[in-house]
Amino acid sequence: MSMTKVKFNHLLSPRERFDFITQKINSMSDEGLYKSDPDLLNSYKFEKFLYTIDLDDLFNHNLRKGSISQIFENFYEKFTHEIYRKIDNPKESVYTITNANFLSSANTLTRTLSTELGQVWEDIGSLSNCVISPDDVFGGFKLKGVDLIILEDGHLKFIQLKTAKGTLTGSQKPRSEKELAVFKYSLFVAAHNVGSWTFNSNKIDRIAGEEFWNSIGIDYQEIKDNLKILLDRIESEMLSYFKTRLS
Repeated sequence: MSMTKVKFNHLLSPRERFDFITQKINSMSDEGLYKSDPDLLNSYKFEKFLYTIDLDDLFNHNLRKGSISQIFENFYEKFTHEIYRKIDNPKESVYTITNANFLSSANTLTRTLSTELGQVWEDIGSLSNCVISPDDVFGGFKLKGVDLIILEDGHLKFIQLKTAKGTLTGSQKPRSEKELAVFKYSLFVAAHNVGSWTFNSNKIDRIAGEEFWNSIGIDYQEIKDNLKILLDRIESEMLSYFKTRLS
């Protein structure tokens, strides 16, 4: 006879959610595994706990609301609000120590944009009714190496999501593989099918671009259309800014 699964209390505040999942993880047995790596042990116990609750209920109460276009609009507003301060106060680099001001500004712009777009792909993924973000659902709880979780045929699939196939450096691959191998089912994902794979593993499957988005019911063409609108706006604004500032 199968046990009745407990329903997650969706009325909990973010802080209460964080405290709840932390307490549950601490109470789970570890079978003596991953003693030398607390992050991997947390991941193991997190997955073990999730299977004790009603997963359909958890995913049906997905906290991410909105639309793809709104996610991009929110990103644009936040990015353009912060980027000028970062450009005016760049991190030290070969460009700053040689007073190559334009190159320093361009470097800050592209590095910041590439880094912060990662959150956009996570937010879009969370629009799917078969996807949750552990960060969103459990009050900022960080699961090492995991950005999203997919519910597929009653099984949980833990996702590490990067922008492109080559985003991960070769030296980072062993750690990513180790983080994902903790779980029964996991997947390394590139949001866009561009570049060459730097994540090569015989343990962890990988998927890129439209194939991934289709698998969770998200329209990839809509993502690309909104990404073009976003980058056109940022490029136009930045060109005007650079012309004025560097003239």
